[in-house]
This record gives sequence, C-alpha cells and structure tokens, in this order.
Amino acid sequence: MITAVLLLAPTAAVTASTTALAAGEAAGGTTAGAAVPLPVASLDSSVDVTNAGSSSTGSRNAGVQPYWNNTTWFSYTPAETVRVYIRATSLSPGGWDNTLEVWTAAGTLVAQNDDSYSLDAAVTVTLTAGVDYRIALGAFQPMYKGTARLTFATRVPSPPRDVQATPGDASVAVSWTEPEDLAGGVTSYEILCTPEGGTESLCMSVSGTPPMTSAVVSGLDNGVSYGIRVTASNVIGPSDPAAAPSSGGTVPRAVSAVALGTSVASPASGEPFDVTASVTAGGSPVDGGTVDLTVAGTVHAGLPVVDGVATVTGVQRPAGTTALAATFSGTESVAGSSASSSVEVVKAGQTVTIDSPGTDLTYGGTPVQLVGRSSADLPLTFAASGACTVSDGYLQLTGVGGCEIVATQAGDSETEPASASIQVTVGKRAQHLTLPGLTGLTVGFAPIPVADVSDVGLPVTVTATGACRLVDGAVVGTRAGECELVATAEGDEVTLPATATVSGTIAAVPTAPTVPTPAPSVPATVQAEIGRGLGAVAQGTPVSATGTGLLPGSELVLEVHSTPQVIGTATVGADGTATVTGLLPAGLEAGDHRLIAVGTALDGSRAEFVIPFTLAADGTFARIADQSLPALAVTGSEVGSAVGLSVLWLVAGAGMVLVARRRLARR
Repeated sequence: MITAVLLLAPTAAVTASTTALAAGEAAGGTTAGAAVPLPVASLDSSVDVTNAGSSSTGSRNAGVQPYWNNTTWFSYTPAETVRVYIRATSLSPGGWDNTLEVWTAAGTLVAQNDDSYSLDAAVTVTLTAGVDYRIALGAFQPMYKGTARLTFATRVPSPPRDVQATPGDASVAVSWTEPEDLAGGVTSYEILCTPEGGTESLCMSVSGTPPMTSAVVSGLDNGVSYGIRVTASNVIGPSDPAAAPSSGGTVPRAVSAVALGTSVASPASGEPFDVTASVTAGGSPVDGGTVDLTVAGTVHAGLPVVDGVATVTGVQRPAGTTALAATFSGTESVAGSSASSSVEVVKAGQTVTIDSPGTDLTYGGTPVQLVGRSSADLPLTFAASGACTVSDGYLQLTGVGGCEIVATQAGDSETEPASASIQVTVGKRAQHLTLPGLTGLTVGFAPIPVADVSDVGLPVTVTATGACRLVDGAVVGTRAGECELVATAEGDEVTLPATATVSGTIAAVPTAPTVPTPAPSVPATVQAEIGRGLGAVAQGTPVSATGTGLLPGSELVLEVHSTPQVIGTATVGADGTATVTGLLPAGLEAGDHRLIAVGTALDGSRAEFVIPFTLAADGTFARIADQSLPALAVTGSEVGSAVGLSVLWLVAGAGMVLVARRRLARR
C-alpha cells in the first residue's frame, strides 16, 4: 500500500463553506470515462458515496486505471487552483478497507492512498483551475464494498480547545481538546513554549491519525515561568494557537518528597524526643522554604527547612499512637509536597529494687517490714516463698532455709510492669534454757520445781548430780554438799540445740547445843509387811514397805537378808512419802532371815524397819517376828491343837511388830 500526500501551500485563497448534503448515497460511474459529477457545492463539504455497484480490478499501476479495486468515479473541474484534502471514512460496513485515487481526465495519476486513518484513505492534492479531474472511491481487496463519507477541506482546523498546562520536574504536562472544526482531520498538534523574558519556540510536535491530545514537554528549566500555546494542523496548515490559562506563566519545579521521623525510634511515655520533616528533591536535600509540622493535632507552622530538615524539639507524648503530618511550602524551583505518618509511643520502663531485710534472720523471729522502691515512684506488691511469707508488708519467718522475696509493680497506662527478687537465708532459731537458782539452800529445803526450762517449749533433759536429785520434776537435796543441774535440749528442724548449767552448795542444817532442836512436824516413819502368815510358802510371798516424813529424793529400799538381796526401791516424793513392793525371791535357805526397809529422814539420819522370820526346811514360814510353830504331829487332833496354838502366836507376834514399829519410829 502506498500513501501519496503532497504538502503544498494553496496558490489561491478559497472561501470555506459548507453545503448540506442530500440524504442517501451517491454512486459514481463504473469507469473514469463514465464518471458522474461530484455532488458537492464546494470543496469544503462532504458527501456519502458507495462503490456497491462497481466491480473492477485494480492495476496497482500508476499508468493504468483503476489503481484499486471496485472503483466508483466522480468528475470535478475547479474554477481556480486550490489545495484540497480528501478523506474517505467507512460508514457501512464500519471499518471496511477503502481507497482513494485522483486522476486527470487525460489519464495521469495525481494521487492514490490505501490507509491514512487506520483503514480509511486520505489524499491531499492541488487541483489546477480548469483541469478536469477524476476522483474514485475503491477497495483494497476485491471483496470490499460499502459506503464511505468523502470529506473535502481547503482550510486549516480551528484552534484546540481547553488547553491546560501542569508544571512538573523540569517539565510541563500539556493537555487539550481537539478543535471544534477538524477541517477534514488534524494530522498534528504543535506545543509552543515561551520562557519568561525569551522568545516562543516549538517545544514539541504530536503526530498521528488522529494525534494524541496530550503530551509532556521535558527539558525545561525548573523555576522558570513558561507560556504554553498549542496549534492544530492538517495537511493545509496550522490553526491559530490556543494558550493555556496561567497567571504569571507555568513554572516547572522539581518534585519534592517529605519524610517524617523521630530522634528516637520508639520514644517512651514522657520521654522528650524530636520530630523531623526531611525534604528532598531528586534525592538531594532541599535548602529553603518552610514546613508546617503537625504533631498530634498541634500545628507548628513556618518551620524553616535547613539542609533539608525542619524540626520540632522536646515533644513529650503519652503512650499510644501519635499522628504526624508535614506540608512543605515549596521554593521557586522545588514544588511543595506533604506527608503523614505516626509514631508509636511505648510505655516507659521502670526498675524495682528491694532493700535487704538483714542477714540475721531466724525462724519465728520478729517480722521484718519490707522496703523497696520503683523508679517510677509507683507502689510495690511483695510476695515470698520458701522459708517465709509476707503479711501486710512484713516478712514472716516461717521456716528454715532459702527465702525468695519478690517485689512486683504492675505498671499503669504509661508505665511497663517490672519486678525484682532477692534471696535470703532463714536460720534456725536459738532457744534459751532457764534453770532455778541454787543459792542459800540447806538440807531439807522445800523441793524446787524444774519446769518450762526451754523458752520455745521443746523437751529438755535435766540431770542433777552431787548433793541433789530430781524428784517428780523438782530439785530436792539429798545431803550437804555441791549440787549441779545440767539442762540439755537437742533442738529440732527449726531450733538450735542448747545447754545450761547451774550449781550451788547445800548446807547442813545448823545445830545449836544450848538450844534444843524442835522435833520435825512430820516424824520419819518406815513400815514393812509380809503378805503371808506362818506355814505359808515363803517363795513369791508379797512384801511391801512404806515411808513418811522421809527426805524427798532419797530412796526407800526393801531388802531381804541374811545374804542381802534388794527386792525393790522407790524414790521418795516431794511430800516425803514412798512405797515399794516386791516378792520374796526363790532360793532362800532354811533358817533365820530379815525383811528390812531403809529410808533417810529429813535430817539425813537412817530410818529403818526390820521383820525377822525363819524358814522351815520345806521353805515355809516357821517364825515371823518372834512367832514360831512347834513341832506338829501329823494326826488330825494334833493338827487342830497346832492351829489353835498358831493363832495365839500370831496375836502375840502382831503385838511385837507394833512395838518394833513404834520403837523404830522414835529413832
């Protein structure tokens, strides 16, 4: 496909006019020789034509008609030489591939075209006055037929409309609307620029079929005011220019960017920090202009931009999100810009410390008030575990071993929580043993109770040595001399062991030769008894002894002689009494024996009671305290006589024992 466009200025002025077309389609001749006069009143009008009735084959030869297929022919003879633009626009079917060709009646090809505006054909030719021309509408391929509108134009377009110029970085974005009168079709737009104080020049040309109605003019100087005008051109020439509205011109300026930041990445509540607005253009800091910087709704207006930065110092904010915004005013050569952001203000940290409660902590000791502090001056809560607890802020020493004390501060809306802990050791408690004093004592002193020796109530072992003994939990003197008490407590899992010792001298009861010693109010008395009578078997016979008025803490001893054997002993109580029981042992030989009870009087003298008895060869009692059995006959009458005699002896013997008791009691 070949496009022939002659861009020659018209040789004669032509008055533009528009003639209304008749409805319907115009069909030309099927050959150049049968051409039909072009049905237009002037060459500034249009007419709808069709090639539907033509079937011809194009030669594609500039010397042979027709050049294209299916041509329909029209004739036209201009009255004066004129340059004319002819365009074929497919109507039905839409977009079919039409063609145009112009010849002289003499058979000279003036111009031909297949595609100008997409599949629509267009030619520009200069028609000479008085020359008969043939104008043909055809098709690129033999199968193409349809209706097309032939538009003729001998004028330039009207100016573009609504021209707008938007400055950019060393550039201006220009847009416009196509002219109201396209004059057959605009082939290009020209953008004209006039720098302030300079001359107008062509900045940019936009071509196309049709050309775009916007463009970006680059390569301009930032900070310079430009006047912008646009013209629309067709093949005839350019339109009058249309200017972009501007008060003071259009000034390209570098594009700026604002970045917000803080001097502390994550500022804490109440902590001062700076807010910065960094302004750059083309990656470089901008120097000059001002920034309105807004922090949490408070505007800090007119902050100067120095080395690309404007700053608000000493900002303090509560915890949470703080909104930031900045607007850069721009400079003569740098455009303004704005940005928004936010900074998350975190809760302030705090530290907790605990004062040591001391190093001498022991189980059960006096509760210690806990003292600690928060760097945020907030109240603390104490807790403890191990060998301790906390009650009302006091450390209670409830065990032995490690104790952990924890102080916690829960924080608040502006402060993070925090805690601290310390380890202490709780030792075993001491115990103190208290023994009674042993001063100013004489033999026979009243028993001194030994009770509640440990101040913590633990079991205590008390021993008495020397001239004293422990009887029924009390100290009693046994004789004149040194007395020593020793108390020992083993301790337990929470208590240390302890010992205590006290000693003193027990003096003898003083005597005065010239002053008779009064008799004791309770005389020392010792008694003994044999539980079976004459003729009974001695082995296993119950025996007993009692004593009153004896020295507390001394012993009442019950023995059998001739070969001494202790039957039993008893410690004299604090009331001076004692009882001892037992059984006569086996193995006592026939003959004389004694049952002896021995105690110690208050004055330290010996008190005893003796019951003599004799055993027969068969181990039975033959005599008890001067009672005796005669040789008995084995006859029944002798037995009866013996029984009667033994009764008499028992009565007599009882009287003898009583005498002995009284006699011994006076010793």
